[in-house]
Amino acid sequence: MFAYHSFGYNQWRDPMKPSDILKKLCKDLKVDGPHFMPGKVRVGQKVFNGPRELEDENGKAKTLVLPLPQ
Repeated sequence: MFAYHSFGYNQWRDPMKPSDILKKLCKDLKVDGPHFMPGKVRVGQKVFNGPRELEDENGKAKTLVLPLPQ
């Protein structure tokens, strides 16, 4: 499984966030989406499920509460 790390040695270093990259790819390839829902992303007719909990820098699980990208 792929993970987005916002801290530590393996943190994301690309200037674009993963959601922005996905938006650009969908636009460039003329694919419907992405449509973000809590714990899910729909691209075209395919729905991708993701974790609703992430680990913080101390290794403790915390519920993912982020605003949905517009």
